[in-house]
Amino acid sequence: MTALPGSGDLNPKPSPDVRHHNNYSHRPRRGRGVGRWTAQVSGLLLNTQDPALRRGYDEATLKKSFPKIYKYLLNYETGLNKRAGFLKYFCKPVRKGRTVEVEPLAPFYSIYNVSEDTFAPYKTCWREQADFLTSAVIGQATVGNEMKAIMPDHKVMFVPFEKAEEAHFLCAVLNSAVGRLLVKGLVIETQTSTNILEHLKIPKFSERDRTHYRLAAQSDLAHRLMLERPYDLKGQISVVEDQVDHDVASLWSISDSELDAIRDSIRTLQRIERRKPESLSLPGLEEDYDDADDELFEDA
Repeated sequence: MTALPGSGDLNPKPSPDVRHHNNYSHRPRRGRGVGRWTAQVSGLLLNTQDPALRRGYDEATLKKSFPKIYKYLLNYETGLNKRAGFLKYFCKPVRKGRTVEVEPLAPFYSIYNVSEDTFAPYKTCWREQADFLTSAVIGQATVGNEMKAIMPDHKVMFVPFEKAEEAHFLCAVLNSAVGRLLVKGLVIETQTSTNILEHLKIPKFSERDRTHYRLAAQSDLAHRLMLERPYDLKGQISVVEDQVDHDVASLWSISDSELDAIRDSIRTLQRIERRKPESLSLPGLEEDYDDADDELFEDA
C-alpha cells in the first residue's frame, strides 16, 4: 500500500503489503473523481479508525495484531501528532507548573469524523467544490478476496444508505434539472455540503411509490451506461436523464413549461461558468442538456 499522490502524505515511507491486512484496507473515493452518474475509485486507503468509538483503534491491539501496520504508522508519528484536527479533537491541555502541555486522549493516528456511516454499503455522494452539483452512487469494491465499503475522502459529501435503491433515488433527484438548479441557488461553488438536504423537500424513498422506484432504476441505468459509454452523453443517457427530469418534476408538481424554463436557466448558467477564466469545472464531468449550440466538455 502506498500513499495516494497529492493526498497530503507526510514524506511517504515504504508501506506494508495490503494483501496481508484486508481488515484495515478500503478503496478510497476522492472528490475530483466524482461526476454525474459516475465515481472513479483509485488506490487503497489504510483505515485504522474504530467507527463506533470514532477514534483510532487501541495502539496495543494494533501493535500486537498488525505489527507491520503499526510500524508503518510510526514513521509518521511526529507529523500526525501536530495535526490541527488531532490537537482539537483528540487532545486536552494539561498545566504543568507554569506551562501548558498537550496530552493525547487517543492514538496518534486518530482521524476526526470517521463513523459507522463511513462504512455504509451504499452512499449518495457529490463533490464539495463544483460549478454544479454532480452526484453519484458508490457501493463496495474488492480488496483482496473481500468486498469492502468505498470510503469517501473529506472533499466528498455523502449520505449513507443500507439499500442501493434508496441511494439511487436520492442521486436521481439531485442530478435532475430541478435538483441541480435548486442547489445552485442555495450554496456557493466551494461549499456544497450535506446541509443542502435541509432545504430540499425530498420525500423518503418508498418501494411502493412507482415514481420513486422508477427514479432509482433510472439512476442505476445511468451509472451502468456511464461505465459502458461515458462519452455518449447525448445518446442513451440523455433519454434516461429526460425521464429523470420529468419524474422529479412530478414530485414537486412542476409543469412541463416550468421544467423547460428550469432547463433553460441551467444552460444559461453553464455558459456563464464556462466564460470564467478560472472555472472550478472538471473536464469531462459536466454536461449540458441536449442543445445544438452547447458542446460537451472534452478531456484536456
